[in-house]
Amino acid sequence: MTDDFFNIDFEDNCQQSYQYQFTSSRDSGMSSDDTHQKNVQIKKKNITKNYEPIYENNIVYRYEDNPEQYKKIRKKLQNRESANRVRGRQKNYVQDMEQELLDIKKENQNLQMLNAKLHAENVVLKQQVEFMQNLIIQSQPHQNETTLQRDTTKNSHLATLTAFSVILGFAFLNGGQIESKESIMGAKELSNDPIISDPIIVTHSIKPFLLGSAISLWLVYALYVVYKVFLKNKFKKKKVI
Repeated sequence: MTDDFFNIDFEDNCQQSYQYQFTSSRDSGMSSDDTHQKNVQIKKKNITKNYEPIYENNIVYRYEDNPEQYKKIRKKLQNRESANRVRGRQKNYVQDMEQELLDIKKENQNLQMLNAKLHAENVVLKQQVEFMQNLIIQSQPHQNETTLQRDTTKNSHLATLTAFSVILGFAFLNGGQIESKESIMGAKELSNDPIISDPIIVTHSIKPFLLGSAISLWLVYALYVVYKVFLKNKFKKKKVI
């Protein structure tokens, strides 16, 4: 907005105040001279209020002396004040940005320290994992040897049980053969009958052999279970004590 616009606005305000005062004076019964004098006084007050003297470089500028020069000086001062305000805002903005930059640098340093700490902890954890893996790898051959020993002992026990049961089965079978031979020879001696000849070798069936083997195997296995469950646990408890 230009100064002419402000002057027009000022004149409109004066006219409105003049009309208001004229109507009020008319209503109150005042004369036109009195109202004119009051309007002049109000106008002078407004002029003195809006166009106060300006001091610039030890020079006093008044609106009544030179209105154009007064307006230029006033415009110059207004521009200077607005420029100072802009510079102040820019300065504050720069200061805020610098402070924010310092805060970001501090945060970056803290994050770098935290990263270094986490990296060191990660290295330590990796070393611990490698150590545990080496321990597990070293302990595996020993475990394999112990399992092989257990398997061999179990297999030897089973082989012993099987062989023992087979021997018992043969014993049962041979016992039956001898008993049949003795009974036939006794009958021959008592009767002296030539019809009774030497005993013919009779091939026995395999059922008695299997039955004897199963019975002997069951007995031996029962004894082994009793030893495994009761006696071995007692021996272990005594060793622990």
